[in-house]
Amino acid sequence: MTFEAVRRYMQSFDEIASLEWLALTGGEPLLFFDDIQKVLAYAKQCSLKTKLVTNAYWATDEHTALERLKALIDSGLDFLGISADVYHEEYIPLERVKYCLSASRKLNLGHEVAMITGQKDAESTRRILHDLHLDTEGVLVSDKLHLLDTVSYLGILRGRTAVVLMPAQSFGRATAHPERVAWVPAETLKHVTCPMVGRVVSVNPLGHAHWCCCMFGRDGVRNTCFEVGNLTDTTLAEIDGKLRTDPLVAFLAYQGPFELFRHLRDGGVPFAERFSCACDLCLQAF
Repeated sequence: MTFEAVRRYMQSFDEIASLEWLALTGGEPLLFFDDIQKVLAYAKQCSLKTKLVTNAYWATDEHTALERLKALIDSGLDFLGISADVYHEEYIPLERVKYCLSASRKLNLGHEVAMITGQKDAESTRRILHDLHLDTEGVLVSDKLHLLDTVSYLGILRGRTAVVLMPAQSFGRATAHPERVAWVPAETLKHVTCPMVGRVVSVNPLGHAHWCCCMFGRDGVRNTCFEVGNLTDTTLAEIDGKLRTDPLVAFLAYQGPFELFRHLRDGGVPFAERFSCACDLCLQAF
């Protein structure tokens, strides 16, 4: 997504009083470093806080990590998310994550390490936490503390690392590793509410806007069921208005995915007997 596309998609953002954060993720957003700097600067100009998620591939040494990260901070970056786990380690040397973490601490940038952990990954996860010194220096936070709740711990974690552990799920890349998924019956998810629906608008490079962070279905294909419009022909304010008046969005926000599942199941809709998480349950419902 280019800077010009972001600026076009963000037209009318100032009409949404609740809009406080802009999160940049991928893929790997820093493959487009110059555009990202422009986006961060534009968000800062718009008085938005910013979060960026990266795998730290670019932190090839300590000097480069400091230089790149300082440039991002100067452009307006407020919070950094680093993806590091056994799945990323196959492609990104852990040493680069160490350089990125060290630079974040030296520059006093709020940051977190997000780790996907499958049911067979306990030993590998402990090893990575130890190698990154996060078993002693990190602060473990709930797997729900992502973007929306970042503001609640942004201040107290300056100079320290938040560790976000997330279970392997049965969609996306994890479909190739079903043995790593911890399957549970739907009833164990009955009290899980969704912190994203109705509070997040996810936008892909083509402008498709979704009311959830799951822009792809369980089969990896674009999830059109969650789409609420396209920012090439409608405004962000109009999409926000749709979200606020959509009864299904309101139902999921207050009742949670299990209640939707229960209503559909009781109505005769066939479902699987086990799920990897509430998101998996919700995706199957659609």
